[in-house]
Amino acid sequence: MCIDISRQFVSGLKLGLPSKENDLFNKLKKGKIISAGMADRLQEMKGFRNILIHEYAHVDDKLVYEAATSDLADFEKFKRAIQKAL
Repeated sequence: MCIDISRQFVSGLKLGLPSKENDLFNKLKKGKIISAGMADRLQEMKGFRNILIHEYAHVDDKLVYEAATSDLADFEKFKRAIQKAL
């Protein structure tokens, strides 16, 4: 959902054409919608998602569980940044 929301913001605010999905987060950073730290974190999360979805590598289930239960605050931070921009 973060990718979809980012795509909508980049398009709606006319922040430029992203060359790839990771560029969405950079465009939001340049548009001062999210912080540099948030852009970096979203890129990391997207990379982890791709590993899980596309099965690029074997991933320890314990690591996935820890990320899913302890990193939820990142989604809240993204949500607050988006709400503030609205």
